[in-house]
Amino acid sequence: MSSRITFATLAGAGLLAAVSLLQTACSAEGSYSPLAPGEGPSLPQVVVLRDEPSISTMHFPRGVYRLEAQDNAGYYYRAPRRLMKHAFAGFQTYDGGIYVSKRSPQKLRGYLVWAGGRTKIGDLSSAHLQFGATPEPTSVSANFSDPEDGRPALVADEFEPTR
Repeated sequence: MSSRITFATLAGAGLLAAVSLLQTACSAEGSYSPLAPGEGPSLPQVVVLRDEPSISTMHFPRGVYRLEAQDNAGYYYRAPRRLMKHAFAGFQTYDGGIYVSKRSPQKLRGYLVWAGGRTKIGDLSSAHLQFGATPEPTSVSANFSDPEDGRPALVADEFEPTR
């Protein structure tokens, strides 16, 4: 039996460590609970994102982000379309949105659904957005940029929040 460590052994050990770490990180999210429309705490039901900020190569679409779920630490507002990640080989899309911390509601983060869990990323606190009730679009345009299903996604260009 050889005492040499092969590349395959190191790669296998690294993969095992990464999977264990990911499972541990995702298990902390065990308190995740979806909210039905109008259910939950007395929070704004939507966040209107007026620009298209990015965190590294992950781009967040402008539009109406709807309150979807909560966990022990904060609230999840789902994006109107999938988030887009640009890479050399093209792009990938992910479900995701904006995460609002219960402890520091002014600190907004992005989140994406990846590897079966929700991963919080970056800082969106400086993004041009508005919390409110359900907004009424004053103008709407068709956007065919969602490559997943090819259906047009309606994007409200300007919003007037209802109270």
